[in-house]
Amino acid sequence: LAHPAAIVDPTQGSLGLGLAVPGAILGGVLVARLIGAPVDRWLHAAVLPTLLVLAAGKLASVLAAEGQGGPSNLPWATSYLGDGPWSSLAAHIPSHPSQVYEAIVTVGIIAFLGLVIRAGAFRRRDGTALLLAVTLWAIGRGIVAFTWRDATVLGPFRGEQLILLVVVLGCFGGMVRLRPR
Repeated sequence: LAHPAAIVDPTQGSLGLGLAVPGAILGGVLVARLIGAPVDRWLHAAVLPTLLVLAAGKLASVLAAEGQGGPSNLPWATSYLGDGPWSSLAAHIPSHPSQVYEAIVTVGIIAFLGLVIRAGAFRRRDGTALLLAVTLWAIGRGIVAFTWRDATVLGPFRGEQLILLVVVLGCFGGMVRLRPR
């Protein structure tokens, strides 16, 4: 509360991804409209590839010690030896592998949505599947963020979690707007 500007300060953690995902989707919608492409079908087609790229990116972060969480004495805590070039500060301290947690959550969402789409739950192909995917991803990322090293900015919440809350609410609003009447 003493520093409300820290909520949107990109130097306070991982605000990039929480804003990049909806920003990329909105940018894609804008480009599709400009060229006259069927936006709804492209959004539907982007569901699983979007999640796959997010999961793969998190697993790639392991190689650079990027996104390492707070210190932990759990048996699966990760630490990086040597000079690096490590992206996390104090990478040598055993810490939560937050990037792995997020990848696992995202792979779980891929499996769930793959089954749901295969079962025919999104026959309309109107973009609601992507909105649900981003909603589930944002919720999962928000939960994993409790293991991060980032400073809290509002109660127990980090800046990224507050951004993700807005993303969830926006996606939910989009799903309500697109639901069949």
